[in-house]
Amino acid sequence: MDYLVIRRFADKNAEGRIYEVGELYEGSKAAKRISELTNPEKNKYGRVYLQKKPVEKTEEPKE
Repeated sequence: MDYLVIRRFADKNAEGRIYEVGELYEGSKAAKRISELTNPEKNKYGRVYLQKKPVEKTEEPKE
């Protein structure tokens, strides 16, 4: 599952790497870390930083 950054943050688990809004999150995909970044009740700032990347629909080729 891919996640998009929806709020700028420095990733404490990746030596402070800065993620900008709109980037794909390339850090740890461990359930605990994803939960910290997607659930405001799981991090000390009370904010959401990631959301699941929507699945892009592809059009069927026209014949």
